[in-house]
Amino acid sequence: MTAGRDGSPFDVVVAGAGVVGMACARALQRAGLRVCVVDPRPPGTLCSYGNAGVIATDHVLPLASLETLRRLPAMLRDPDGPLALPPSRLPALVPWFLRFAGACLPARVEAGVRATAALTGRALGAWQQELAASGGSGLLVRHGMYAVYSSDAGFARDAGERARARSLGVAWEPLTGDELRHREPALSAALRHAAYFPDVAHVSSPSRVVDCLRDAFVAAGGTLLQERVTRIESGPDGVAAALDTGRLRGRHAVIAAGLESRELCRTLGWDPPLVAEMGYHVTFPAAAGLLGAPVAAAEHGFIATPMDGHLRVAGTVEFARREAPPSWRRAEVLTVRARTLFREPLPPAAERWRGSRPTLPDYLPAIGPVPGHPRVLAAFGHQHIGLTTAAVTGELIRDRLTGRPPVVDPAPYRCERFGLRREPFRFRPGPRNGAPG
Repeated sequence: MTAGRDGSPFDVVVAGAGVVGMACARALQRAGLRVCVVDPRPPGTLCSYGNAGVIATDHVLPLASLETLRRLPAMLRDPDGPLALPPSRLPALVPWFLRFAGACLPARVEAGVRATAALTGRALGAWQQELAASGGSGLLVRHGMYAVYSSDAGFARDAGERARARSLGVAWEPLTGDELRHREPALSAALRHAAYFPDVAHVSSPSRVVDCLRDAFVAAGGTLLQERVTRIESGPDGVAAALDTGRLRGRHAVIAAGLESRELCRTLGWDPPLVAEMGYHVTFPAAAGLLGAPVAAAEHGFIATPMDGHLRVAGTVEFARREAPPSWRRAEVLTVRARTLFREPLPPAAERWRGSRPTLPDYLPAIGPVPGHPRVLAAFGHQHIGLTTAAVTGELIRDRLTGRPPVVDPAPYRCERFGLRREPFRFRPGPRNGAPG
């Protein structure tokens, strides 16, 4: 019987239909649970649409590090650099940056490296299993990735990071500029070095990945509601999600709503330090066949990914308010710098896009029970690696709710690391059904 029509609550209500929310929903559904996903927008509309499309198994070093702190002043002084922080935002972000600085201490960095590597190391296998189960294996492309450098100094500067990645099991090989161009002939003669990561993959369309999960979820009997969750309440026997049009009952809830997760957590008396990192992309429709694999410009903080029908160039970090108008100069900088990657002039750019990455100060996601509410699980804060780690996040949420041994140690991602400040809450059971009432 369709979930909710027999008068019982759903097993799990998932707030958020981005790639993380849909991956959680599919993992739970495939474990035999009745799941309802709720989001006011169609699945995969925000960052799940506009990301770089890379399954970044090479990403093992969190951005919270002493090296990032050292480079921070120079990055902020460069108006066209990979990081932008409008002065008006600084006062509001001081508490967040103080937490970020604390996460940059050596012992915290080492713990962060291991925690990030645990997620990204399992990411490709988790995606292979999920896409195979959802009928989307063809969306995953395994051609590796190139991190390229135009200077000897830039390549030497990152030697320590590459060595640390190798020590954690990340395979890579050094290439000269000529060796790089033998594999990717369209690239510029100005590129002197590259590191090739054979185990990195990419998807041909991030939005089609979410569509695939959505279609498989609905086909298997899942419930998808285009509604807004305004509040979540929990009690010893279940949860209630307040919607604009009524209430939804469940035995458990998962908050996977990106930046909006903070507001939902506040209704439970917990305020996670989640901020918006704005990222941009531009697309080049006539350049779809120029590259066979993603190419990351390591010295400039952007990546070019071949996708269905276009080349997508994505990157930059802008700590702006979510409601602030886009700074399209950031997209123009991406366009100019993308052209330096190639031997021949790029055709005109078409689409430009901005999205907001939900980021916590230690650059690790929050995965697990919300403090004081064991029936409500967090699954947010995946910053730059939301697509990469979505499927393994779904596995961790599944394991928590089904009692299975966790696929990786969940302790580093626990919500309690940000404190336990809570406010009183009141649970109201609401209508006895599993649909809005």
